[in-house]
Amino acid sequence: MHAPQEALKGDLLFGHPKGLYVLFMTETWERFSYYGMRALLVLYLTQRFLLTDTASFAIYGAYTALVYISPLLGGVIADRFFGYNKSVMIGGALMIVGHFGFAIQDFEFATGAKGATPAGLQLFYISMAFLITGVGFLKGNISTMVGALYPKDSRLRDSGFVIFFWGVNIGATLAAFTCGYIGQTYGWGYGFGLAGIGMCLGQATFMLGQRYLAREEEPASARRTYAVAGIRIAGRRIPLIGILGTLIATYGLMQIPQVTGPIVITTVFLALAWTIWFSVAKLEKVERERVWCSLIIWAMWACYAALIEQTGSSINLFTARLVDLQMGPVTLQASQLQGATTLFLLILSPVVAWLWDWLDKRGLNPPTPPKLALAIFALAAGFGAVWLGIRLADGAGLVSVWWLMLTFVCFAMAAIVLQPIGLSTVTRLTTDRIIGFMVGLWMLAVAIGSWAAAEIAKLSSVSAAEQKAMAHPALLAHYQTFFGSVALWAVGLGVLFFALTPLMKKWMHGMR
Repeated sequence: MHAPQEALKGDLLFGHPKGLYVLFMTETWERFSYYGMRALLVLYLTQRFLLTDTASFAIYGAYTALVYISPLLGGVIADRFFGYNKSVMIGGALMIVGHFGFAIQDFEFATGAKGATPAGLQLFYISMAFLITGVGFLKGNISTMVGALYPKDSRLRDSGFVIFFWGVNIGATLAAFTCGYIGQTYGWGYGFGLAGIGMCLGQATFMLGQRYLAREEEPASARRTYAVAGIRIAGRRIPLIGILGTLIATYGLMQIPQVTGPIVITTVFLALAWTIWFSVAKLEKVERERVWCSLIIWAMWACYAALIEQTGSSINLFTARLVDLQMGPVTLQASQLQGATTLFLLILSPVVAWLWDWLDKRGLNPPTPPKLALAIFALAAGFGAVWLGIRLADGAGLVSVWWLMLTFVCFAMAAIVLQPIGLSTVTRLTTDRIIGFMVGLWMLAVAIGSWAAAEIAKLSSVSAAEQKAMAHPALLAHYQTFFGSVALWAVGLGVLFFALTPLMKKWMHGMR
């Protein structure tokens, strides 16, 4: 689909194609818009719409789960009909509509004090549908475009992806500290609007940088004519039907978030069942066992998602209710702490990379399986820090923000270890015959993890009546029990995965 790479080799900046920096900035602003909205979502639902914790977590879980399922459809449409370039443009446009829909909803349809009108709620769900569908078209396809900038065997390919993913973390960090602050200080609609402005900047960057990107040929499927229910439809129009259908489906699902769980579980079950069948029926022993090892890593990734997504749900509300947000002369907003993990990730990534290199030169670098298990233990330590912070709350019954900072340092360490190493290992272990499918399965792990995260977060729910009735120490004790339990669950998962490391090393058949 893409033009030969040689056409790009003379157009370099700092040794990489200039197109990389176009995609870097596009992804930075796209993630800025996504994480800006994500930082505010649960707080908005509970404080503006006055929804219960349980209902808010259900919407949050459905949204994040569908966001990671939608790229599967977006990838298929890009492959067969639109091409990656056009798909990214369409995704960006849909996301812009969604973000500004949130802002308009807050400005025009929220009642004078709190709550929302029926029209406001409908616009809220419509806006979510546009965001979910937009991410589906943009998220996976822009990563594919990064790969298209380099020859398959280029030594710069890996470093190009490292630079690109820095854009993800920069955008996420900036979003929380700006959209979160603006939204909670000056008005929710302004925060959502700022996220929309960020997406506009990303879209403008992408469109203005077209000449630096790999040229694409129109997919052959787009030039064909298809018969659907006896009606002949041009291939170029089929994806438009898909977009409309996705918007309608996600609009409906967001209003009944309890349906999302069975859909995600069924999808994941079928995908895993097919993977196991394929490995048994079609692969030789070494390839088969490497795929099985990949599935264990997949399970780690799903558990990681279920734990780390507490940041946007249970930890977010806990922070707003019981954390002293004063840091020296600065008073933070609860939503701003949503950017702490990615901030620490940016700071610590070079240190951890140097550490792995230092250990490797001395023959001390541990194999991949125990490294990945350590990531789960790091998450456990993060939840343990919250638990300890509650035990050491001040006389006013508030937890120091520094305990949350320690939590986010632990979360960042887990992300640094598991995110790049996990996916890299899965792609190395998996046979080329199903590598694209396994990358899609990797995204499904985040989808089911996000749904599970919402179910876990519901255990921390406190109704408005309970908040009024419970004494402050009782509310602290409630959250202490919750975070202590999550920490213990994480320790148990870490022990389980660590116990599986000998089997994983055996199934890797010499691959590190």
